[in-house]
Amino acid sequence: MTDQATEGRGGQRGASDQELRAAAPQDVRRHDLRVGVFVLAGIIGAVIALFLMTDPATLRGRYLLVAEVEDAGGIRRGDSVLMRGVNIGRIRGFSMTPGGQIDIIMEIEGDWEIPEDSYTRLAGAGLFGGRTMEIIMGTSDQIVEPMDTLLGLGGQSGGVIESAEALGQTAEDVLSQVRKLLDDTMVGTVRTSAIELQALIEQLHAIAGVQREQLAALTASLGRSAAGIEAAGPDVERILARSDSALVALNRTSVTLERAVGSLDVVLARVEAGEGTLGRLSQDDSLYVNLNHAAVAIGALAEDIQANPRKYVNLEIF
Repeated sequence: MTDQATEGRGGQRGASDQELRAAAPQDVRRHDLRVGVFVLAGIIGAVIALFLMTDPATLRGRYLLVAEVEDAGGIRRGDSVLMRGVNIGRIRGFSMTPGGQIDIIMEIEGDWEIPEDSYTRLAGAGLFGGRTMEIIMGTSDQIVEPMDTLLGLGGQSGGVIESAEALGQTAEDVLSQVRKLLDDTMVGTVRTSAIELQALIEQLHAIAGVQREQLAALTASLGRSAAGIEAAGPDVERILARSDSALVALNRTSVTLERAVGSLDVVLARVEAGEGTLGRLSQDDSLYVNLNHAAVAIGALAEDIQANPRKYVNLEIF
């Protein structure tokens, strides 16, 4: 349509785009190229300046924290940072402080807020190697700011590898103890004990055989004794009858003795209660005192009679 329009206006065919470019001055094209290169360089420079002046973590919506520890424990760049079992970041890098401490730089996702009194510790290695940094969450209301330092504990929580190593060490100790138990001396002692035990079992078997024979002989003797008792049946019956009579008489005597003992118990009970003469004598000591005074008076009278017979006996002879 352009060619037709050109032909319609001037009656002649117009120049094409290629012809126009060829007819354009070379300085204009070089100028356009320089402007394009300058704009591209400006964009690259702005991007480089942005990365140099701004931390890449900030561009990704993350912030940096520092964990100060005495020993990094083999943790590597890119290992995970956990808090309550959730992966909230990764290890960004390391630096050595003048005091000999290790600053571990952690890159934390911006969505996670960490209390100011939190602390860190190294977690154990997994099955595929590597370690993790665990943040123990505190209870403070204050939240850490970017590049704040968290205290790092020196100990490490045990991982799968440490547990396997501890289990292997325990198994090795057990095997060592088993080897000590199964040395030549112990094996020889066990073998000797087994031989002695076998000999003892044989002796017990022999003793059991002898006891079995003796029991058989005793059973036979008891059988013969029972047969003899049955043969002497009338005599045994008479003896048993006499024994029954004697037992009846003894029973009667025991009944009589029981009655006498009962009566004696009654008498003694009355005496202890102070009933009757014996009871009064046992309970009241006045009779004893009177008898004692009477004996003393009779003794004094006898002495006086011996000393002064004329006082009591006066005989006159015609």
